[in-house]
Parts: sequence; structure tokens; C-alpha cells
Amino acid sequence: KVALGHRHASFRACRRVRIASRSSKSASGAMIEFDQCSSLGAVNLRGTGFASSDFELHRIRARVDGIVERVDVNVAGLAGFILAKTAAVFSRRASKDWYDIAFVLLHNDLGGPAVAAKLVGERFGGRVGGIHTALRDLRANFADQNAQGCQAYVRQMRGLYPMLDSTDLAVQAVTAVEIFYREVENFIQSRFDSWIVDSS
Repeated sequence: KVALGHRHASFRACRRVRIASRSSKSASGAMIEFDQCSSLGAVNLRGTGFASSDFELHRIRARVDGIVERVDVNVAGLAGFILAKTAAVFSRRASKDWYDIAFVLLHNDLGGPAVAAKLVGERFGGRVGGIHTALRDLRANFADQNAQGCQAYVRQMRGLYPMLDSTDLAVQAVTAVEIFYREVENFIQSRFDSWIVDSS
């Protein structure tokens, strides 16, 4: 089980967590309930496996009935999170996915969209080629300030922070996705060229 959330976002107040499970016993999208727990569940996802292949162990603490409890949680890494979201938005076209991708590319703690792209290449290598169509679709939906992905990001950010300028937000989102796409594309191309050389 892996928690999907804004683990790498520097805006800590915006952190969200979803618990994902890959259970063969339940239908995809079904809610899984935990024993002796009335307010926590998991969504069963049968996806690309990117998030479950790239995760970090984090210890979470909380005070329950005056007692500090600690639990270790697998949290999706930056590369796994971005590729899982890219695959998800390619199929379900949810506005929140466009927002999540742009937000994490812009505000991750590791250095921005170029670093995210580098991690994608390092973590997944040749598997990245299998999601190439979804990556091109991501770029198309952030092609300019009027594209639906960009507008979804602007709406969400303006809802949270009304003082922010819509044009500035749009430009930031378009630029972040373009940098990410270009760097990943360069990686795919370099791997493709090396495969040609190796096989010749």
C-alpha cells in the first residue's frame, strides 16, 4: 500500500493524502475498509505501478487519547507520483489531477520540474517510453494559458489564494510542464538512440 499525496510540496498546508491499495480481491476503484477503523479506508487502484515502484518510508506521529502513536507509511516518491498522475489524468480527465501535477512540479522540495524529470529517468528508465502518449497529452493540455490543464490549475490556486495573479499562475504552470516534458523527452530520445546503437 502506498500513500499518494503532496509529500514533496513546500506548501505544507496543502498536503493531501490518499491511500492506494493494489488488491486482486477487490474491483478497481472499490473502497477497502480496515478492521476496527470507522473513518479511514483505501481506494483499490490497478494502475501503471509507478507509485508502488517508487516510494519512501515515512514515520507519522499523532496523539490519540493522550498517547503518541507512531506508524510507518510508504509515501509515493516524486517520480512515481508524477507518472501515476500523468497516467491517471490521461484516462479520467479530472481537474484535480491537472492541478496536482502542475503544483507538485512547481513546488516540490527537490528542485522543480527539471529535477522531477531527471528522477523519472533514473527511477524508471525504459519504462518511461510506455507512457509517452500520456506525456504528450499532458504537454498538450498545458500548451498555453487557455489549455484545460492550465486553467484547472489556475482555478484551484485562485480558490486557495485569491490574491495570486491568474496570468502569473498560468505562465508558471505552462513553463513547468514544458520543462518537465522537454527533459523527459530528451531522456527517452537518448535511450532510444542508445538502443539503436546497441542493436546495430
